[in-house]
Amino acid sequence: MVAERVTSCQKHDCQVLGDVLAVAQPQPGTVVIGDGAYDRRMCHAAAKRHRAKLISPPGKRAVLRPGGTDWRERNRSIEVAQFLGRPDWKVAVGYHRRSLAESAMHRLKAAFGQRLRSRQESNQEHEALLRAHSLNQWSTPASTPLA
Repeated sequence: MVAERVTSCQKHDCQVLGDVLAVAQPQPGTVVIGDGAYDRRMCHAAAKRHRAKLISPPGKRAVLRPGGTDWRERNRSIEVAQFLGRPDWKVAVGYHRRSLAESAMHRLKAAFGQRLRSRQESNQEHEALLRAHSLNQWSTPASTPLA
């Protein structure tokens, strides 16, 4: 499932994860993958509220946090990343799937440009949805191995 939220440049991605999950209404156990910007307490709490599992790489200098269940998943990620190393952690937890979303955003920006043309926020939301819907209607080119 893909969910979106258009925000101003003053909002950080991690601040709207709860809103995106509220729109998406994920099934219990759904995996949400985000980059390092989502390695925040508020993001882990939002995922927990929606009974989803957040996969976000802990920072290189991340430290274990004491205290209850709030940090349990993050502490586990830190421990496994330290034990396996970051590259192997990414493979073990399926973090590489995030590249599919990055590829979709690249296709979207290549097809429609880097910026939205609308100036009003409500129109920007509609424009972003129309772009995504249009892109979803296009066929995906088949890949063929060269060798």
